Amino acid sequence: DLDDLTRDATAGLPFTELPAIALDEKTVKEWGTLFDRWLRTDGALTLMKDPTTKLVSMPGESERDFRVRCAQAGREARDAAIEKLRAKYRSKGDTIERRILTAQQAVGREQQQLSTRAVDMAGSILGGLLGGRRSVRSTITTAVRKGSTASRDVGDVQRAKERLEAALQEKAALEDELSRELGALQASSVNPEALALETVAIKPTSRDIAVRYLGLVWLPYVHDGTRWVPA
Repeated sequence: DLDDLTRDATAGLPFTELPAIALDEKTVKEWGTLFDRWLRTDGALTLMKDPTTKLVSMPGESERDFRVRCAQAGREARDAAIEKLRAKYRSKGDTIERRILTAQQAVGREQQQLSTRAVDMAGSILGGLLGGRRSVRSTITTAVRKGSTASRDVGDVQRAKERLEAALQEKAALEDELSRELGALQASSVNPEALALETVAIKPTSRDIAVRYLGLVWLPYVHDGTRWVPA
């Protein structure tokens, strides 16, 4: 605050002569113009930015503190990404598990149907052999018909097993894919010292700058016998 500036010199301190500069209105106004220009160029606010988390340092924040803050944000983002990835694959895995269950039930059903057909056919043949010549002819005809049906049942069992095997392979492939993606996420660095920070210059425009006060400041210096150095 301008009102907090001291108006009296510290007791016991001498003052040197003011440098040979003009103190007319034109010169002081030019100082204001130069100050405005400096704020928009070399005097612009320089901050740090982490391209991974998109975070920008606060004015006055040390590089160490900013690195720690970015690393923490990076870990949180990584953990969130891992959980999102798991949820994605969990949904896919549930779908495949239902497909596997359906295929397993189909295999059991087709095998049961084939077994029933085989027992039925064997019973028909045995009954025909015990029933005389006419029964044998009828049995042969029935056996041929049932044998054809049983052959189709064998094909149904095989196709059901193939669908089950395909579903199991899809599950294994999904688990391998999840493992690779999780490994890539978990390997991402969150070491504060390893972060590649960028520099961002916050350059105001002339409309952003308002010079409220312009004056001379006396700075404490001491003479070391040859030159003046900051006290």
